[in-house]
Amino acid sequence: MHNAVGRPLTSSSSKELLFQKLEPYLNSGLSLRKACREAKVNRAWIYTLIQRDDNFADQIVRAKEFLGAYFNHFVFRVVSGYCYRILDGKRLEPEELDFLKWFALHANTMSEEFGRRINTDIALDPEMEFRRFRQIQARNERNPN
Repeated sequence: MHNAVGRPLTSSSSKELLFQKLEPYLNSGLSLRKACREAKVNRAWIYTLIQRDDNFADQIVRAKEFLGAYFNHFVFRVVSGYCYRILDGKRLEPEELDFLKWFALHANTMSEEFGRRINTDIALDPEMEFRRFRQIQARNERNPN
């Protein structure tokens, strides 16, 4: 198909190439704007493709949600490990209890039961959160249960 006026139509292979360039940056937690800058991709064109192509938009959304899904899986494994230790009659360390209290108070899934919702409009420092996540992950890898 030929577009006589304006920019040529984008093929599915060129969309796939654009997505492959953006995917690692989006998976690492960067915003779409920063991912476009890092991947050296025209941001305006990406937003245009998102508006025009629902499949491309879904790919972008899935890539942006990757880190959140990974972190949720990690927290679930940590909390499950604590639950099994409690059921086995083992004691938890004070920092493990502190984490469970924090989780019960701050997790949006637990808000009706134990606490309040976090105001997600407040800007967080992603680097600090990544550092905190890596510390928890390293501590958990050294002592899996």
